Amino acid sequence: MVVSVVRFASLLEDAEVQRKFEARAEAYEDVPGLIEKLYLHYRNGDFGAVYVWESEDALTAFRASELGSSIAGAYRVEGGEVAYEVADVTLAVRPTTA
Repeated sequence: MVVSVVRFASLLEDAEVQRKFEARAEAYEDVPGLIEKLYLHYRNGDFGAVYVWESEDALTAFRASELGSSIAGAYRVEGGEVAYEVADVTLAVRPTTA
């Protein structure tokens, strides 16, 4: 598994970013290799997401896709730059429910 973290500052109001998160969420339901996506609002005002991928190939294919390359434009990213970080998952713990 691979995790990618996206972070950006938006020129949009917070409520508009949230509306866009909600409007675009369904498009991620069928992205090949995507296990989970969590939308983020950082405490300093930035926005972003955590993506959990089956493989780096799935992440690479997503970044090259229309959806993957639309992030900066969709959220009017300040300076047009989205920060990306990628990490390999070395251990996953899934708590059991009681």
